[in-house]
Amino acid sequence: MERLTPHAVKLQIPDGHEDQFKGIVDLLTMDYYTFEGDKGEKIIKGEIPAHLADEAKRERAITIEKIVEQDDQAMSEYLDGKRKYHWSV
Repeated sequence: MERLTPHAVKLQIPDGHEDQFKGIVDLLTMDYYTFEGDKGEKIIKGEIPAHLADEAKRERAITIEKIVEQDDQAMSEYLDGKRKYHWSV
């Protein structure tokens, strides 16, 4: 993390590490992805597991704030509750 700038934005959080890796949470879409097949070529979209739900909500809020910080109007609308963010892939 020491090489990243203060403007870096986290887009995913992993579910497990190394041999315990199970999938990822996409913080923009708030979807959970697992990978099947010999090389993980089959991508399965699902619900965020309960053990990651709170962390995902917290990290998504940080991500959205960092994104809207780059535009004064977007920041104002976000803080006033006029703008909601939801992305899909």
